[in-house]
Amino acid sequence: MSDLYLPLKAAAEKLDEAEFVRRHGGWYIFCRMPDAQVSTLPFVTQLHTISADGKLPPEPDKPAPAERIWRVEKSPRNSWRGRISVGRATNNDIVIRHESVSKLHAHFTPATTEPTTGGPPPSYLLTDAGSSNGTEVNDTTLTADVPAPIRNRDRVAFGLINGRFLDAATLRSELNSLDWF
Repeated sequence: MSDLYLPLKAAAEKLDEAEFVRRHGGWYIFCRMPDAQVSTLPFVTQLHTISADGKLPPEPDKPAPAERIWRVEKSPRNSWRGRISVGRATNNDIVIRHESVSKLHAHFTPATTEPTTGGPPPSYLLTDAGSSNGTEVNDTTLTADVPAPIRNRDRVAFGLINGRFLDAATLRSELNSLDWF
């Protein structure tokens, strides 16, 4: 699937919230890629040490960081029922082509139970699939194969790819401000 940033940014600028949500309702991962040029990558995940601020500076010969948006939904590329896969391989539901992302990095499953700690119920559960560079929710590294609740506005990281998990209304607001980067 092609990147959704430009068409959704244009829609956010011209549609009010109700119309944007009507047309583009659902859940999204909105992130900033460490480098804008993502090319054909080998299937060897590169291990990275993340700096204290959680970011890598762009390499001198590469373009500046670029925003990317992926819709959290099943695709016809993947037949695993009940889960939405995330990874570098093209048969995943959400394909993130970056060397710090494993071929099969993590997966989302719909949350079916209410949280026991109060607060809003989780929208999805996110599970790390034993990735090389880890998966995080709100700066907490997930244990492989242990689902963690994820809610609107949570910070999420797949390897070095840092972003936010957003519903359509929040995505529209973020696209119009871009303050959180």
